[in-house]
Amino acid sequence: MEKWQTGDMDAFEALFRQHERLVFSNAYLITGSNEGGMFMYGWMGKILHVNLNNSEIKTISTQPYAEKYLGGRGIASRIYWETVAPETKAFDPENRLIFMTGPIVATGAQAATRLSVVAKSPMTFPEGYCYGNIGGFIAAELKKAGFDGVVLGGCAPKPVYLWIHDNEAELRDASSLWGAGCLPDWRAAPASPW
Repeated sequence: MEKWQTGDMDAFEALFRQHERLVFSNAYLITGSNEGGMFMYGWMGKILHVNLNNSEIKTISTQPYAEKYLGGRGIASRIYWETVAPETKAFDPENRLIFMTGPIVATGAQAATRLSVVAKSPMTFPEGYCYGNIGGFIAAELKKAGFDGVVLGGCAPKPVYLWIHDNEAELRDASSLWGAGCLPDWRAAPASPW
């Protein structure tokens, strides 16, 4: 195996960049974002933080988490430990429900379709930290909409749903869907814009 010299790193990096453009030119998300001057491959650079108490939606940067924690589960776990106090119960408004994608979601990589879900669970005794994941299209669609994850907290005073599309998010009234079963809710949901 050839040993790389210090001066060769610039040439290696230039070759890698050229190869990357050729291989990943059709991959929508592999280029990531240039959030805060650091190029973050595979990340969009934003996590939605939704406070249901006052309907406030803001974004937090993915960068400080992506630099230190591995993948969607690592980032979601860190956000959980930063925001949920040990005495918080599973159904308290102070609990967080965190959905997080990983860096290779929506790149076309095999088996990169999972969305990590982290929260304090009522199913453990005593109630405690729990994680899981879900599949399907939701992780890729969240990335394509411009976000790496969603952190939900609080308790809405009325029924709402979170609408996310093309770097935008808003809480919309869900009163007309309240009390119906899953199938009627799905059929009555607003039509997809795409």
